[in-house]
Amino acid sequence: MSAGTAGSPSQQGQTLETLDHTLVDAVNAADLLLAYATEQGSNVDEALMATIVHSKHILASRTTLTEDEESAFWYAYRKLCIATAPVSYQSLEATNPRLGVMGNVSDAGKAVLRYQGFTISFIVILLLFQVYWVFLSTLVDDSRRIHKEIIEIQVAANIQEKKDPTSAQQNTQTIENDPKYIDLWHRWQANLALLSKADIVGKFFKGTIEEAAKNAPEDLKLYISKNKDYLEAAQQMQTGAISLTIMSLYILPILYGLIGASAYVLRTLSQQIKTRTFTRASKIRLQLRIVLGALAGFSIAWFVGGDDSVKIAGNTAPLTPLALAFLAGYSIELLFSAMDTLVEAFTQGRAHKPMQLESPNK
Repeated sequence: MSAGTAGSPSQQGQTLETLDHTLVDAVNAADLLLAYATEQGSNVDEALMATIVHSKHILASRTTLTEDEESAFWYAYRKLCIATAPVSYQSLEATNPRLGVMGNVSDAGKAVLRYQGFTISFIVILLLFQVYWVFLSTLVDDSRRIHKEIIEIQVAANIQEKKDPTSAQQNTQTIENDPKYIDLWHRWQANLALLSKADIVGKFFKGTIEEAAKNAPEDLKLYISKNKDYLEAAQQMQTGAISLTIMSLYILPILYGLIGASAYVLRTLSQQIKTRTFTRASKIRLQLRIVLGALAGFSIAWFVGGDDSVKIAGNTAPLTPLALAFLAGYSIELLFSAMDTLVEAFTQGRAHKPMQLESPNK
């Protein structure tokens, strides 16, 4: 017999050792599945049970099985796996605290602790951004409303001045002594001061009005110098609005998508631990789910505007983009299904479009 077919004695020994380890692992797995089936009160065939127990004791004493015994074991093991599905040896191993490495904590327990930490972190970050968004939004909206009222008072005074030019000085003094105007002015200045401190985007544009005036024509320089306070106020309100838009379109949807994905992961973990179907491979799928949740939340900004609400069939109240971002993170399949439908509609439309052939005489 040639060396290519027979192999060396050392190679035969390694192959036998590998087969023995595979068989030992399978017997241990069958033993764990058998214990689970017994605890659950499953109807396990006595002959199947006897074959697995017999194989376990033979391996413990003689470290090997005959061909008939091994065939009988594999047949019994296959039937046991079918009987206990979807529970498997891998899922029992991952959810059994006694098989855990760190302080009798199973893989499922460690996954729960990990994703609980992720969820709490996401919630804290979301709360910080949400509170900041509410604070900044209140400042911007209130500043715009107050500024509008101030302008209305000034316009009314200008109209009165045009009607009676001799009362211009008196009108100015009346405005400056008007309690409502004074209150509005002070509140407006207070809001602008808070905006200058709170608006992160606005900090990058400080001094831009002075820089614009340096190279501006003389008439524009004169206009800027006369209206510098109003221009700076308008700039602060505008940069505040830009900050709100950035958070509404990008940052908050991503965070809500992460929260939605975290809710799905924790719910899935709870179900898998309850049914003993969690495996080590589940951790990879759950990690991908978190990343896909952030992507799904971010993609909502591509389809829905920052302030637009979407009406869902069967739902009386429209859903805001942030609510849609949460739902997209929780149920990624719905978003991807909608995207696939959209892509399919475009591709089918192009496939059925007749080809236009130009005449060679043209």
